[in-house]
Amino acid sequence: MYDAARAMPYASTKSDSLKKLVKASIAENDFNMAIIAAKDSPYSSTKAEMLDDIVNAAMPSEATVGYAVLAAENMPYSSSKAAALERIVNAYESFSKRKVNEIPPANNALQPTAKSGG
Repeated sequence: MYDAARAMPYASTKSDSLKKLVKASIAENDFNMAIIAAKDSPYSSTKAEMLDDIVNAAMPSEATVGYAVLAAENMPYSSSKAAALERIVNAYESFSKRKVNEIPPANNALQPTAKSGG
């Protein structure tokens, strides 16, 4: 689908085809393909929109947030790039807070329990 979208002879049909590919790739969690397709957009505004969609889709998961960073780095407008990167930093912060809350205190593991007779 990527080759067909890139080969479209008119900018408008190329843009529409790449948008469809980005949406399909996001639905399949294939963020790499989505980024590649979005970068080929002939229009900066469409490229920005597609990359923002990728950021929003990849950001909530710690497993895919790296793709959100790649998408943000390729945004054509500095204002949207800065806003996306700020959202990503906030996502990383929430991931680290979540991890801190999941780690049991080390001293609890060393405390004797009623069953152990300690």
